[in-house]
Amino acid sequence: MCSGVMEQLGRLVSLFIILCTLSDAARCHDSGMLFPQESSSREIKELNGLWDFRADFSRDRNMGFEQQWHKGRLAETGPVIDMPVPASYNDITQDARLRDFIGWVWYDREVLVPSRWVSDPGTRIVLRVGSAHYYSVVWVNGVKVTEHEGGHLPFEAEIGEVLRKRPNVTCWITIAVNNTLTLQTLPPGTIQHLDDPTRYPAGYVVQNIDFDFFNYAGLHRPVLLYTTPKVYVSDITVMTTFTDNVGLVSYKVSALGSPNPVTLKVTLSDKDGRCVASSAGLSGVLNVTDVNLWWPYLMHENPGYLYSMEDPPVMFTEEYQKIVLQNYHEVFDQKRKEYVIGELIWNFADFMTSQSVIRVVGNKKGIFTRERQPKAGAFLLRERYWSLANETGLLPTRAKYP
Repeated sequence: MCSGVMEQLGRLVSLFIILCTLSDAARCHDSGMLFPQESSSREIKELNGLWDFRADFSRDRNMGFEQQWHKGRLAETGPVIDMPVPASYNDITQDARLRDFIGWVWYDREVLVPSRWVSDPGTRIVLRVGSAHYYSVVWVNGVKVTEHEGGHLPFEAEIGEVLRKRPNVTCWITIAVNNTLTLQTLPPGTIQHLDDPTRYPAGYVVQNIDFDFFNYAGLHRPVLLYTTPKVYVSDITVMTTFTDNVGLVSYKVSALGSPNPVTLKVTLSDKDGRCVASSAGLSGVLNVTDVNLWWPYLMHENPGYLYSMEDPPVMFTEEYQKIVLQNYHEVFDQKRKEYVIGELIWNFADFMTSQSVIRVVGNKKGIFTRERQPKAGAFLLRERYWSLANETGLLPTRAKYP
């Protein structure tokens, strides 16, 4: 009885330590991990589907590391099976050994990375794993890029440098996942070694758990690649409250990748797109007079009211360049009716300049990069010029931009 109480107490202490560690880690990080969304400067490539899969059935579950399975394709190390990602590997096959497997399992697959991502040093390439239960190690082209403990949260690693070292080599990603639960994991568990050779085979272990759900394991959430510019917004924190009829929106934006201070302007718009408040700086408070609060359906005459907050960049990034071009186009469209007969872009591509306080890393006003890869402005101009051409009515039907 006493030993059982002490064991439970030990687990509670371990849980408390884990929670304290997570809390301390959260306070130490200045930036977060925004969920990837495509935009004019961010692209996403999903890696969901069938991956090669192999469980390490060796006695100590360590053969994969001893033989360095990550150094080559997993299929070259021994028999593999197709494994869907995301999924729990326990329920995919009818193999009882795999359903109840405890230890390391290995995934890998070949990935076709767009060449423009690799050739442009101004593009960050990030590998994101949505969830892997429980402990994970990740390699790209045989190079370890990250490891992560915890089966319920996403993690990621920037891999552009690894890919650019061997740009002509096909990218392959290897992920090793271990579902062993201990007193230091969430949820906790214990490993029991049963060494009686008259009753159990050599190396037989049992995963003991005190919860009533199955210890599902594997790559549980999507795996993907995404890109950002070198200077990018890494996290946004927004908190709202109100006093009487005034809404208060506190915000904090984390921007990384710039050697110089980043400035931006934050605007808050109502549901009709009208600006109701604005502020400059990476953090601040927006005051909204006569604020419309959010109400559930049938509890207010105007339910589900939402505001939109934007933080257009002020630095000369791709996003800023696109906004500048859009503003010019609005003026051009007005003046074309009077005297403007053409438009000239300055300039075609970015180019390197002498280092100075005016241009730290070259001229970034081109619509193509120095490697002649299209930037967000190039796609905007393509849409505009086709639209202008279609307006003339002179193009044959087959030549019109769809």
